[in-house]
Amino acid sequence: MSSNQKANEELSHCVNQLLIKEPFFAHMLSGLVRVFTNRIPTIAVGFKDNQIALFVNADFYTKELKGIKQKVAVLKHEVLHLVFRHLFRQSDFADLKLLNLAADIVINQFISSNDLPDGAVTLQIFNSVNLRENETLEYYYAELQKIKDGKYEQLTDSDVSPKALLDAVYGRENLGNHSLWGKNTIGESLQEYMPGRDSAAEKQLAKKIMDSLGKLPNRGRGYLPGEVVEEIEMLEKRLKSKLDWKKALRLFASGTRSTKVYRTIKRESKRFGTRPGVRIKREPGWKLAVVIDTSGSVHNRELEAFMHEIRNIHNRGAEILIIQADARVQTAQKFTKNYSFQAEGRGGTDFNPALEFINESKTKYAGVIYFTDGGASAPDVKCKYKILYVIVGSDSGQHLLESGKVIKLNWD
Repeated sequence: MSSNQKANEELSHCVNQLLIKEPFFAHMLSGLVRVFTNRIPTIAVGFKDNQIALFVNADFYTKELKGIKQKVAVLKHEVLHLVFRHLFRQSDFADLKLLNLAADIVINQFISSNDLPDGAVTLQIFNSVNLRENETLEYYYAELQKIKDGKYEQLTDSDVSPKALLDAVYGRENLGNHSLWGKNTIGESLQEYMPGRDSAAEKQLAKKIMDSLGKLPNRGRGYLPGEVVEEIEMLEKRLKSKLDWKKALRLFASGTRSTKVYRTIKRESKRFGTRPGVRIKREPGWKLAVVIDTSGSVHNRELEAFMHEIRNIHNRGAEILIIQADARVQTAQKFTKNYSFQAEGRGGTDFNPALEFINESKTKYAGVIYFTDGGASAPDVKCKYKILYVIVGSDSGQHLLESGKVIKLNWD
């Protein structure tokens, strides 16, 4: 029996064990393409011919892992990367090595530390700085960045500094391999593959997650950690959303466009069959102010989706001023077909400065669109134009209803 055959047999045995005790993981693993390769030193999830795949180094799986518990643990580890959709987050973070560590800290909290192989990156490694439990990827990344920059004060007695702890694991090959994130294996070659939110790849993954959940007896989620259930339920809500935010955005923009009614001898009245009739003309070049919240909590993938819709509105004849603002107005620039968006600011959020800027402008706008995650108090400034807030992220935006209309950006 070849090493690949042996690894495949042992992996199938582990999946069967999971099917009895933790079936969600088994169903997820059963839906993945298996690729046995020496290209990676350990185990990984990634893409094979645009399909989500599990890549396994046969020698690592059969020889280096000790017993069925460790072999099951690494499989759960990879599935959790999929559940939290870490494969789609690379464009949000500058330091991919820190991202890898932060992602492992997130998911290894849901696997028994007794089952994890030696070298797994866990929260306990950084116990001298008291990182909080059950936090987000963003939180752990930010804290690790502070440690890397030497800005983290040691809070407990230890002979080893936080930076030395980080240096010991920074860039090291750990429990699983993340090098295939952002790559697509086609035949024997690797190609860049950076799918983001709302991509075909993410929709494919979302379907796998929901299909696996649907196979559970009585939708049994009891054995899953609460945070994992919450992540799946958020995905479920997003998939069930009926709001077409793109259509709502375009309707608002079109509704700001002025129309004029002309009497013309060239037309008959449709009502009376006499002349003159009327002609309705929509005025070209109506002006919109579009404010983009460039605070640090708004992700690039969401900005890209929003800018795509703004381009569509511009193509319909709107004259658009793009205002970048976080806690203050950063830039104001006319949108053109060659406009290239680069976020400025990345601080906190305050709605007032941008609305003050618009109110004080000599330009008369037909309306205002404010793209934001809603992470600030409702503005004190009353905008003199009708305003639509497009909300991204977890905030509902309900606190902004007195200031304007609100739609929630949802992913199809």
